[in-house]
Amino acid sequence: MAQRLLARHALEPPFDLDGLVEKYAVIDRRRIPFSADGISISIDGTKKPEIIINTIHPKTRQKFTLAHELGHIIIPWHTGTILSHTTYLGADVRWEYREMESEANRFAAELLLPTRWIGGKFREADSISEFLHSILSDSGASKEAAFIKVFDTLESRIVLAELDENNECVKPFATRNAPYTQTLYGIDLINDPPFATESKIEEFNLYGKHYISWEFIDSEIELTDHRPWRDVLDQIMMDCDAKNIQPSINAVLPAVYQMNKEKPIREICSKVIMAYEGRDKFKYIINHALFSQYVIKRVNELSEKNKI
Repeated sequence: MAQRLLARHALEPPFDLDGLVEKYAVIDRRRIPFSADGISISIDGTKKPEIIINTIHPKTRQKFTLAHELGHIIIPWHTGTILSHTTYLGADVRWEYREMESEANRFAAELLLPTRWIGGKFREADSISEFLHSILSDSGASKEAAFIKVFDTLESRIVLAELDENNECVKPFATRNAPYTQTLYGIDLINDPPFATESKIEEFNLYGKHYISWEFIDSEIELTDHRPWRDVLDQIMMDCDAKNIQPSINAVLPAVYQMNKEKPIREICSKVIMAYEGRDKFKYIINHALFSQYVIKRVNELSEKNKI
């Protein structure tokens, strides 16, 4: 619905949100003396609805709340007067109210940060830092809301970590196809690279915070070891003293292969290696010099069997 609304008014960020909302409702900004981000009044079609925005919150949150309240007005099954909370909802909240708030949140996120617009911005940008700065400055959304939408939207494999003064992870973000991020905590991410998969690494500051990002690349693996893959794997297990996790190593690769078997070998190998990333028990395995040889040999074997 947010996409259709933007198309109807020929809008994309940055645009005048107040001007758009005023076509559908009267806006009133004031301090609300109880816990609420905003209120939508008279969503019943009898008169022009009113939106009250709680001015106690930061401007970026007020902007998201305004888009959220517009969602209540535009979504046809949202009626009456709605007291809105754009963030945490307690466990005692009714399912119907929780569902309406979730729908209005999704509407607001798509209105302020349209999916197609994010994709276009990513293709135009020369770096992750340039891309994120452009998204934040043009949308006017909060960093938290923007990062959630961006990393839920992009198909590229990207991990971003906010760093503290010791270069340790404060908060990670990852696209759905990227490696796990559990292993990012407690290490110097600048001087102790956490990923074995080839990636484009950026370190930058954004709105007073220090970040590092990894954009993962599909790279060609040159076949240099001519032993069978089982012998290669046995050597890796012996060198890493990890025979106890060999069944797990053996199980991951064919499962990832089956999900990606129609793709090019190079891409399959990258996805396989990435499936082992971010898991403590595999850390030394994937950093072994022969691990990529195990991967390419076994992927090649499975591909040959798949042709039969």
